[in-house]
This record gives sequence, C-alpha cells and structure tokens, in this order.
Amino acid sequence: MNDAVAMRPSASDPLQVGQIVGGRYLLKRLLGRGAAAVVFAAEHVLVKRQVAIKVPLIDPDLHELLCVRLRREIAALAHVRHPGIVDVIDAGDIDGMPFLAMELLEGRTLSGLIAARGKLHAHETIKVGIELAEALGAVHTAQLVHRDVKPSNVLVTSSPINQVHLCDFGIARATGSIAAFERKLTEAGCILGTPEYMSLDAMGEGENADQRVDVYALGITLFECLTGNVPVEGTLPQIVVRLSGAPLPSVAEFRPDVPPALAAVVARCIVQNPNARYASMEEVAAALRALDHPPIDRVDLLRVAAPPVTAAPPGRAAVPVETGPEVRRGHARAPYVTVAALLRENGVTTSARTEDISEGGVLVISDAPYAAGEVVRLRMALPISGRVVTLQATVRWTRKGRGAPATGIEFGELPAEPRAEIQRYVALMSRPHTR
Repeated sequence: MNDAVAMRPSASDPLQVGQIVGGRYLLKRLLGRGAAAVVFAAEHVLVKRQVAIKVPLIDPDLHELLCVRLRREIAALAHVRHPGIVDVIDAGDIDGMPFLAMELLEGRTLSGLIAARGKLHAHETIKVGIELAEALGAVHTAQLVHRDVKPSNVLVTSSPINQVHLCDFGIARATGSIAAFERKLTEAGCILGTPEYMSLDAMGEGENADQRVDVYALGITLFECLTGNVPVEGTLPQIVVRLSGAPLPSVAEFRPDVPPALAAVVARCIVQNPNARYASMEEVAAALRALDHPPIDRVDLLRVAAPPVTAAPPGRAAVPVETGPEVRRGHARAPYVTVAALLRENGVTTSARTEDISEGGVLVISDAPYAAGEVVRLRMALPISGRVVTLQATVRWTRKGRGAPATGIEFGELPAEPRAEIQRYVALMSRPHTR
C-alpha cells in the first residue's frame, strides 16, 4: 500500500496534507482528529512559522453546527491571554468553513503521560493543578467557562514558562449564556462535555452552571493524575445515577501514599454540591501552593527520574523498587504527537498516536494492546519534513490503563534519512527556549 494513501485523512476530514489554507499555510502533517475537528501541523509559506491549523470535521448532519463551535472557540481564545493557554495567531474561512491557526506546541498530552506512566507523583500532580488552575483563572476572568477540562485537552511541553497548557475551547461559553446551537447539539444526541468529568450541575444545557463546573473537572483530572483512573465510569445515565448517590471515592482508596492534604484538596473539588467546592480557581491554586512540595518551576513533567531504591537485606545489593518503561529508554527523546498506524504481520492495521520519539523508538497510544516482542510496521510522518515513512519495529512493553493502552515501540534498522531527521528534531527540542 502506498504510504501517502495510507496516511490520508479520513472522509470526514475537510482538508489533506499538502493543501494550502487561506493562501498562506501549507499543511504538513496530521496532528490529531477529535469528535468535532481535525488539527494539522502547518507552515506559513512566506515567513516559515510553524503553526497548528484546526478545522471542523465534515459531518452531513452536524457540520454547520461544528463550524459554529469552532467560531466560538476562535472568539473565546481571542479574549484570553495566558502562558498556559495556546495563543491564537490567525483565523479565517475556506469556502465558508472556519479555520483557526494557533501556535504549534510540541508536547505530550496529559492523558498520554498518565497512560504511559500509570500515575503521577504527588508533586507532579500539584504542578499540574497549580498551572491548570492559573490558566483557568484567566479563562474565568474573561467571563468564560471552559466546560471540557480533562487530560486529553491538556498538553505538557518543555516550555520554561509553563509546561501545562489548556486546549480545546470548542464548548466554552460566556457565563450565563446559552447558544441556540447547544440545544441543537443536545437534540442531535451530542453531549457538551465528557460525562466522567462533568458534575450534575454541568449536565444538560447547563444554564445554571458557572466556573465551579471547571473546578469539578479539574478535581477529576487531578484524581486521574494520582490514581490512573476517574472516580466514576460508564454511560451517561449510569454516571448520573452514581453521582446522585453516595459521595465519590477518595484518592486514598486508590493511593494511600498520597499526602492527606492533597487528597483533601481533590475531594473538595469533586463534591456534587457546587457551594461546597472551592469558589474560584484562585482558591484552588492557593490551596495547592500551601501544600508541601518542591518549587513547581523545578518540577519537569517530561523528565522521568531514576527509580527509588529500597533497602536490601545484609550482604545483598539494593535494588530499584520499580523500573518503569520510560526509565529504560537509552536514547535522548522529545515530545512528538502525530497520527500513526501500526501494521501487524497478519495485515491488521491499528490506529495510533505517537507521544514522544527518539532514534531508538516511539511511545504510542494505540487502539489495541500489543504483546511484548511482537514485530510490527509503524507508519508515521517524520517530525520535521512531514514525510510519511513505514518503519520496521518491535513492541517492547505495553501498559494497560484507563482508555487506550500505551505501548513502547523500538525501531529496527532505522534508515539513515529518518534517523538524521529524528536526531535533528530531538536536538532542536532540547535547546533552551522562551515563549
């Protein structure tokens, strides 16, 4: 199969790699595809600036509404400036369809980070919480409610100013306002938000919902950082019934090693009574800052520390408590998110997304688990040129957690050109930079 054909966007994608958007942005590779939009890495044809281009999916029934949703996102982002929120660079229309050009942030999704590592340390979770709370505080100051805070909408980068960046403002709304298209989406069977991260006061049309629904979603996100799971899963009706009953489980039930004060902050965020939650993101950030933790500017979420060492019996060497999959990496790596495909020897192809890359291999989040030692072919776009290649590879480990499993892929004999491009990308990403 021709690689370019295999990596072509699906029928629901309105654009393809190689097209020029708005007469100035060359689409270079597909970054991701969600329920409402598709995102490409692109380059301005004149000034060569790298950007991310977002356009709504083509849907026979909802395309017009998804266009309205993206226009709302453009309007929302135009009113919010903060180091933890992606910057808007440009916007426009292509034959009546909106597009949004944003700064291109090379990083890893928080959901991918949790999937790969299982759970985060307490001090890492505190950093995530403080930086997300500060970004959401800016959103609320602009009289907006995000309404879709969750790990998959959080990007973790190596930026020295902020590592945690809040994305996807597609269902953000002005406090107290209800758009007509929201009612249409509800009638069409679309849920505005993700049920696992929604409180009872955020469900339905949410006409009474305010910034405290974001406090709740942030609390669920921190719960997932610490435990690898959300408190409640299931269908929307099942979640509603569960939320209407007993209080949600505590972090301590899953992670008794987490400091009680941190577990208490999370617990106050996720109570169902909005009046019992923190009233603002400033209060959440202050509560987290009051905890015992290293300075957050010294906590690097993308660097995996050496595993802790246990005391050993007399006469025997101390051994690591845990050698997580990422600790075993032997090559310098850099965050790199792009759509990919894994081809099994039996011809079955699985959709995937890369999370980071090195000349030794990649970490992917895939739609199916793979067994250690399994030989596969990885089809992906290279990080600088965007050229699609198919590489021989071997599965080294798989971590099954909530959602799609994380898989460590080791390259086989890597050809010279892809190796040189990956080395160059990792070196570029390792350089100190400012935003």
